[in-house]
Amino acid sequence: ALPPGVALAAAGTALAATLATTPLCVAAGTDRARNALSRKGMDLDGVTLDALRALPLVFVGALVGLPLRASLGGAGALCAGTAAMACVNVANYAALCEDALRAVPRELEEASLALGATQWFTLRRVTWPTAARGIAAAGLRATARLLGEAVPLALVLGGVTAWPAAFGLGALALLGVIAARALREPSA
Repeated sequence: ALPPGVALAAAGTALAATLATTPLCVAAGTDRARNALSRKGMDLDGVTLDALRALPLVFVGALVGLPLRASLGGAGALCAGTAAMACVNVANYAALCEDALRAVPRELEEASLALGATQWFTLRRVTWPTAARGIAAAGLRATARLLGEAVPLALVLGGVTAWPAAFGLGALALLGVIAARALREPSA
């Protein structure tokens, strides 16, 4: 059994990173899904996203999180962890959103455009609603990946005992501290 608060701490940090990156990831996925056919030559943003997807979160945490934590002090571990998770999440979530948007039948969009709708109207009223379930599933899958890598990241960045009050989430025990306490005081 998990010590009290472990699941809540991991879920809170991963969910914050996912919610913070959702608009950017849906926009990037939309751009890549709609403009992939018109690109010629090397797909530099695709190569960059795939390379970032392949990196483990601990590596990104060391590159992004440790300097951020050093500049923000001890309470910056939470912000640093969320920022590192967001960097990795953008690549993963955008690629998953792209897959969901490519699954939308092109005939639906063409019918909307043939009836006189603008591309923006078609995107808002046809494409995104049709792909909404896939985008939601992409968000869950991206969050699940972050949850799986939250503990190693917490060990790299070090834990703090509570979320800053500015996040409005109240006191929420962070993963590193809970794991350390669980290792020191094993339950029966």
